[in-house]
Amino acid sequence: MSDTDTDTGPGETKRKMGMFAGFWLLVGLACLGVTVLSAVNTAFDLNLALATRGSPGTPLPSHWEEVGGLAAGSILLIGLSLFGSKVANMFRDAKGKPALRVGILVGALALLLMVGRGLQVMALTMTYGSMLAYYCTDVGSIEDVEDELDGATPEALDRCLDRTAQWDRHDLLDTIIGAGANFKDETSEHRSCVLTSDVSLEYVNKALELGATPGNCGDTLAVIQRKVLTAQPGSDEETAQIVQALLDAGWSADATDEDNPKHALAIAREDGLGATAAVLEAAGASEEG
Repeated sequence: MSDTDTDTGPGETKRKMGMFAGFWLLVGLACLGVTVLSAVNTAFDLNLALATRGSPGTPLPSHWEEVGGLAAGSILLIGLSLFGSKVANMFRDAKGKPALRVGILVGALALLLMVGRGLQVMALTMTYGSMLAYYCTDVGSIEDVEDELDGATPEALDRCLDRTAQWDRHDLLDTIIGAGANFKDETSEHRSCVLTSDVSLEYVNKALELGATPGNCGDTLAVIQRKVLTAQPGSDEETAQIVQALLDAGWSADATDEDNPKHALAIAREDGLGATAAVLEAAGASEEG
């Protein structure tokens, strides 16, 4: 008889597994209790905190996003505890049946992978609005985007286009616009033009090639002002080319935002963007309104 058989009998092994699962189950239930308190704290703005004697206390979550995350983590912990305990019991009951034990382990692993993938999709959808929008960031390929386009709603297409601007994914524009997206951003509460984002000259040229104009790119007319205002140090030459492309497409050199009346030419001169200022001057831009 081996040392393992001598030191640990079936009953003792079962108790250890039960204690392990029970411990994490209690932790999950405790977290769920904190979730309930956090929901009350958030709903009534109570500013509650968990504290022990002599400690300053830890504030409870006070935003619904935090409460939702805590609830999801609690439920996941409880579910894994119960699932692990069930698998352990099934594994012990299959003593002397190696093929069945292998099947139990493989099945449990496959189920965990499927549930994990489902949770990942749910989390990404909650974060990005859709899997299509997620794949329109830096992680997706053209094939990934194409797989998600079937049945995509106008809102999903708008969110996807917005993500391409955030991540400068000009390589996806042909696919997205070809699937029915447009530059109007009609499903957003505050319509904006994707060209106001920190996008490259390649992105701007591709968007213009696909039909972006001052009349259909959100409600933003001060695109040139914003591009000059957000120009990065050392990007004067590229900014000048972007401004020229926008001017050629019909955007105004003198349009300004309501909260910033300073003209693009004045900004370019103040920031030392000589090439950009020269392009604006050649277009007849004014420094003051």
